[in-house]
Amino acid sequence: MVKEEKEEEEEEEEEKEEEEEEEEEEEEEEEEYQSKARQRPSASSRLPKKPLDFQVRVHVIEARKLIGGQLNATVKVVCGGDIKESAIKKGSNNPYWDQMLYFHFKDHPQAVFDKVLEIKVLNAKVVMKDALIGSFKMDVGTVYDEPEHCFIHKWLLLTDPNDPSAGAKGYLKVSINVIGPGDDPKPSPSTSSQQNVDIESNLLRPSGVSLQAGSMVVRIFRAEDMPQMDPGYFERVKKFLHVGTVQKELVDPYCTVNFAGHTGKTPVIWNEQDPIWNHQLNLGIRFPSMCERIRFQIKDKDKLGADDYIGTCFLNLSEISASGEDGYLPTFGPCFINVYGSPREFSDLPDKYDHLNKGLIPGVSYRGRVMVEVDVTLGELPATKQEPVKTSDLERITSFLRRWNYKLYAALDSATAVQPVDAAVEFEISIGNYGNKLDTNAPPQASTTQPTNPVYDGNAFYFLPWMDTKPCVVVDSMWEDCTYRIEALNMLLFTLDRLVSIFMSIFPCTSTVSVHPYIHLHWSYLDFEPLGVLCLVTSARSKGRTSDGWMKHHCPQYFNKLDKFTKDRRTQELIYLLGEANQVLATDISLEELIGETEDYVARLCLQTTEPQNAIPDVVIWMISENKRIASCRIPASSLMFSETSRCRGKMCGKFQTIFLTPPGVEKLEDLEDQKGGAQYENQACFVNWGTSGLTRPDWSDAKGKVKQPKEAFVVPDGWKWDGDWFINPELSPYWSDVRGDKLIAQENEKEAKELTRDDIEPPEGWRWAGNWQVDKNRACDKEGWEYSVEPGLSGYTPIERNVHLCRRRRWVITRLRLTDPKALEKKTKKGDEGADRDSNALVPRLFLIFKDHHKYQLRAYLYQARDMYSADKTGLSDPYCVLGFGRYSARSRAVKESVCPTWDQTILIDQIKLFGDPTTIRESPPKILLNFFDKDTIAGFIGKVVCEPMVRFSTKDPAPRLDWYPIDRYTKTEGECLAAFELLLDEGGDLPFQPPTAPPPDRHFIVPSGIRPILQKTRIEVLCWGVRDMKRFQLLPVESPYVELECGGTVVQTKHIQKVSSNPNFPDPVVTFDVADPDASKGSGFDWWTKYYYSIGDDQRTLEEYVNQGHDRMVVYSHELEEAFNNFTDLAQSFPLFRGKGSRDPNDPEGQVVGLFKGSVKVYPLPDDGSPMPDRIFSHIPSSAPVECVARVYIVKVGGVYSESVHCEGGVESIGRVYIV
Repeated sequence: MVKEEKEEEEEEEEEKEEEEEEEEEEEEEEEEYQSKARQRPSASSRLPKKPLDFQVRVHVIEARKLIGGQLNATVKVVCGGDIKESAIKKGSNNPYWDQMLYFHFKDHPQAVFDKVLEIKVLNAKVVMKDALIGSFKMDVGTVYDEPEHCFIHKWLLLTDPNDPSAGAKGYLKVSINVIGPGDDPKPSPSTSSQQNVDIESNLLRPSGVSLQAGSMVVRIFRAEDMPQMDPGYFERVKKFLHVGTVQKELVDPYCTVNFAGHTGKTPVIWNEQDPIWNHQLNLGIRFPSMCERIRFQIKDKDKLGADDYIGTCFLNLSEISASGEDGYLPTFGPCFINVYGSPREFSDLPDKYDHLNKGLIPGVSYRGRVMVEVDVTLGELPATKQEPVKTSDLERITSFLRRWNYKLYAALDSATAVQPVDAAVEFEISIGNYGNKLDTNAPPQASTTQPTNPVYDGNAFYFLPWMDTKPCVVVDSMWEDCTYRIEALNMLLFTLDRLVSIFMSIFPCTSTVSVHPYIHLHWSYLDFEPLGVLCLVTSARSKGRTSDGWMKHHCPQYFNKLDKFTKDRRTQELIYLLGEANQVLATDISLEELIGETEDYVARLCLQTTEPQNAIPDVVIWMISENKRIASCRIPASSLMFSETSRCRGKMCGKFQTIFLTPPGVEKLEDLEDQKGGAQYENQACFVNWGTSGLTRPDWSDAKGKVKQPKEAFVVPDGWKWDGDWFINPELSPYWSDVRGDKLIAQENEKEAKELTRDDIEPPEGWRWAGNWQVDKNRACDKEGWEYSVEPGLSGYTPIERNVHLCRRRRWVITRLRLTDPKALEKKTKKGDEGADRDSNALVPRLFLIFKDHHKYQLRAYLYQARDMYSADKTGLSDPYCVLGFGRYSARSRAVKESVCPTWDQTILIDQIKLFGDPTTIRESPPKILLNFFDKDTIAGFIGKVVCEPMVRFSTKDPAPRLDWYPIDRYTKTEGECLAAFELLLDEGGDLPFQPPTAPPPDRHFIVPSGIRPILQKTRIEVLCWGVRDMKRFQLLPVESPYVELECGGTVVQTKHIQKVSSNPNFPDPVVTFDVADPDASKGSGFDWWTKYYYSIGDDQRTLEEYVNQGHDRMVVYSHELEEAFNNFTDLAQSFPLFRGKGSRDPNDPEGQVVGLFKGSVKVYPLPDDGSPMPDRIFSHIPSSAPVECVARVYIVKVGGVYSESVHCEGGVESIGRVYIV
């Protein structure tokens, strides 16, 4: 111990010396730079006094903390009268451009250097005088006088030019190069290389505007639940030799803090899972700062190699501070911050998910938490960089460390779309480290489901056969009291949900789905979906207080400064919103204005729905197979928190949910029956006859065949009892076995074995038998309960015996009941080290929710068509089909060949669907429907997916569903839309809708019935196929004789071949006409053309109020000749890009490939269906497409205003560009 303390002291002294040396070197470098700058003459003085070529390059990178809401930001750069503008970035206060703007000048150097470079950030959404957000001015000479004539990755502090004292309006990151004769432009480094740069030292401020010096005080008190990071070779040797009594915790943690390029770290605590640092870091900053996040990284100190990352967490300044008159400086805590990263189980091999611990992408597993406090003071920089935390601060945090009991309940209904695995699958639900079955430091809990083999549904997916016995988990944990924060957050979310739902019901035609990511969610790639009910309850609720009484009684002593500021800010914002809403309701405004106001309310409410001080970790659901974590999902604990006040309850608390799990890289409580069981497996091998001869595993073992486990060794935990005899339970376990007669072999020592009958086995203390031992036959086994395998370690078990099988087993189970005698419950069994290697979770009771009855349903999926789908073939097309998954049922649609806009017109019908639970609950929260779209090839290619809910109908009197467009998501992008509708019909003796009609042979599939399918209008399509241009090679050969194939609504027509593109790239017969049945959008509106006209010109007297309330569109009315608006109607042919290969249809998509242009035009118009004469064709007087000889003369008089990228040309000829004349 003395030696370790000395080593720690020596390391601390070395670190202090290194920091002092670094500070001295920085000061010397700064003094040297300033001295050279004073002696250096102006760069412009070295240039000749004659006109020269100059180029000014402005690289606009990104902006941060722009003032305003719902901005459409753009950057306008003005230099010497020239104006350049960037792209518009919509709906962000922190836009990212990465765009280069160029300015060219030829003038005397001093004239160029005197030009003013003004950089403005504008809100493009508002075309008004006050559209300016902020600006920054400098002259070109300021940039040229810099070393290498440039500013690289500098932050500009934006201000209002009319009122510079108003403060910062935001920050803009740019690189500026001024390139003169003989200069080479300096390349701009990548953004990733600038992560650790001191941002505040790279800030450019306008004259008269300064940043205040300040100190950010970060107190790091302690951390908890650090995972093992070092191999325990010596600990295992000590345990084997029985040397030493205290086992070291194999982690040496320390914490680093990074903000705006300033860093600090705590001392290293050796061999400590729950380190206590009590260390204070003082970071010198300039305020206001454009940096958004404070980064905390916990690392493990290694003496030999590089330090390992344990985990990373962040604090966003926008969540712990506020600007404006009633604003406050950043403040946080004291409070715990949860740390997430890779799965916490230690391995001697390198962690392939280590990037999750560095905070590059969100972590998937809980890896501990750290208690910190942050305070910012203005006035002066800190005198010292670090110091111990004061005793008064340590006494102050004591009240924040009090723990309360929380209980997590979860009932899992089904696990579907499970990826195929050869081994058993189980689900683990944990909160923090509570419930983690693979961590030896975590206490055993009923946090996992029974291991179960996935079963193929016969069509597309695998599922776990839980049937009427649903697994439940209960996890006890202890955390600080955060209920007052969580309930306030849930109340705001409840208000926001209600506002959005009302808005969507009143204005169904608006596009408010894109208002905020909270409303529109893009799911990540699906692996599987466990469906269930979760709830998180604190023990404080059992005291009988109401929610309001609880908050009034307990909140004040736990309030910190951020709690008080947050409460005042939310209260003030809600008062403002209520007042503004009352004014809007009392004012006669148009529909568009009302929609805009409501969108603004939603956006402002979303800003209030953050809670950085939620110390309770997320609930994590894991899929585990063979002790390997396969996929997971994190659920915020706040969304599961129970409250007696319904509006303060988490939105997922006690509700049926479909939860999707991704790989790591990526009912009432009283209804639960307290049931658990014991399970063991009898193993046999086949050598001539079935028996135990040659068996490579114990005769009786656990489910994995690794732990020797006779029935009498299965000890009941305290407070529980057996409920009945052992019996075979096939569906709830993947492993099954057999027994020799009715005897059980119990190995007492190495020399002798004793035969025990089941009657000789006594139940454990506190329990009693309920029934007899039984063979579990309710599973995938033969009639006697056996399942067979070649070798358990090499393959899984099957219920069918084959000649190659050498091993078999079956499962014996018995039910036990817990005794209620208090004396029996008080008895405890003393256990030594015997059985220390036994799976601790095998002793934890398993809970099940047993349903006595089920209800039958019928699912009807009306799949009509899709558009703009992803092209999965090299031809630029796909052969799409759909795989529908609903619970443990699945079905396929037919495939449509060579189309990215397929029309299936198919009804997928699934009968005899068994769902457990009240139908009313199913109607409120129906299971999700999963549509996976694939390309029908030898290897099916994934095109995208849709996740949606069916409409639940109890009778035909309920309203029928309507077709709707659903976005098709492909990984993180939206690739097309699908037009479909879904209904789930209760099928229990009532009348069902008529069976859908069938398509004609040879398909014979159900089509979408009338009443749901769209109303079709006979429509004529005229296509002018004039020709092709710029065709790229195909398979290394030039395209010489192409033709065009046109497809719409299943009708396919094609043009004639072009004889030779090189001589005449036009089609011989350019007009193609065909008729299709197209959905009629005009029918059923009930309004004539004049109603739309009066509404469009603003004639309120003759506009029908009903037309306005239904949200119908306006038409564009021109006050001048149409020839002026449409270029004299000379746009007879337009150019359309032609794509080839896999990818989306976006020409800017790197996956897509534009291989040419199609010149033509498309005209669509309806045809009469009442016998009226057909209209004249539009392209009836098209001139011949044959080539015409002509002479083109180009007279080059003068060339001016052209510039080279290098701005100088030393003799010879240089290509500087080309001009196309059309």
